[in-house]
Amino acid sequence: MNGFASLEKDGHAGELGGNGIKLGEVKFQVVPGDETVIRGKSKGGGLCVKRTNTALVIGVYDEPVAPGDCNVVVENLGDYLKSMEY
Repeated sequence: MNGFASLEKDGHAGELGGNGIKLGEVKFQVVPGDETVIRGKSKGGGLCVKRTNTALVIGVYDEPVAPGDCNVVVENLGDYLKSMEY
């Protein structure tokens, strides 16, 4: 996914920031992450995508779940999978 590296390019969200991410019928505004994480927000919820060596871990949440709670779960699972060579 080319967008991971572009998120922090020049201190802004790069190409994904202008277009956002559409998952199903919901469009998410991109919030900068790092080279392995993409975060997005929408009205009443958001998403977190973590890239591993061979997979994408995707978490989607609605209120009342806090963005940080979703991020922690997705990123920790992604880190575990990456440590297991996935």
